[in-house]
Amino acid sequence: MPQTVAKTAISDDPSAPLRYRHAHAFPGLDLPLPHVPGDGPPAVVQNRAVAQQHLKALLDKTLQTALCVKQVGHGASLRVVLDNVGAGHAFSSGAVQDRRLWMEVKAYAKGKLIYESGVVPDNSPVTGHMDHDLWLIRSCMFDKDGAPTQHFWQAASIDSNPLPTISTFNATDPNFYRSNVVRAYPKDPMAALPQMPDRVTLRILVEPIGLDLLDELVATGDLDPSVRAAAQRLVVGPDEVLIWTPDTAQTGYQEHGMPVRCASTSRINLTGKLFDAPDHKRCDLGERHDAKP
Repeated sequence: MPQTVAKTAISDDPSAPLRYRHAHAFPGLDLPLPHVPGDGPPAVVQNRAVAQQHLKALLDKTLQTALCVKQVGHGASLRVVLDNVGAGHAFSSGAVQDRRLWMEVKAYAKGKLIYESGVVPDNSPVTGHMDHDLWLIRSCMFDKDGAPTQHFWQAASIDSNPLPTISTFNATDPNFYRSNVVRAYPKDPMAALPQMPDRVTLRILVEPIGLDLLDELVATGDLDPSVRAAAQRLVVGPDEVLIWTPDTAQTGYQEHGMPVRCASTSRINLTGKLFDAPDHKRCDLGERHDAKP
């Protein structure tokens, strides 16, 4: 609930004190889909558009990000650093078993693509995507026998890896930076890009409901295919694409005594401790680590 910068009148009573006015839009990922049957009268459509604007503003300030490159011999290793500063809780949240949040990373050398991870066609589910390095944030559910299930009423246990939130405001506490997480690309510490890139890009993508779940509902006849066609893939952050080049790499940090050069358009703090990003222990949908890199 963002508040106004200055105190203002929030009551019709002239004797009431001035206070900070807080927004009551309560934006969230779960919005009505546009352009589906039964859109409703113009006022409803307009309200939906306003809600989407509020959601975009929320996603723009949820994370602070940095995209980094570490030279490894004649090659390189990439780093994505995320700091969950705006959610106020773990991200993503809510129906995390239905959400799909992932990182799309591409690296180029002299205009040639030399590495990619998380590149998923617009109309394809991210789950089942054979990508050894895929950083997919979601919850997997398991029934009482340990078998995967999509039905929350059958879930007896979960395996989840959301981005943590800040756990203390005490800057001297080591956990102050717990929300500052880093993920390496390639994920295998013994692997590296074949050469130093001269351009790297990052997009953070989220589907409020995964296309794999919508496909299942369409297949069982429980969902109109037009709804699936209208499903949205959203970009998290004000940068549609965060770009690393030797010129934009104006910040960085030390990793085991080696410099890591970073590009960022946010105020992310890279001087504090970086924690390894949470990882799944049991999920295998969309994260098949036995796949070849």
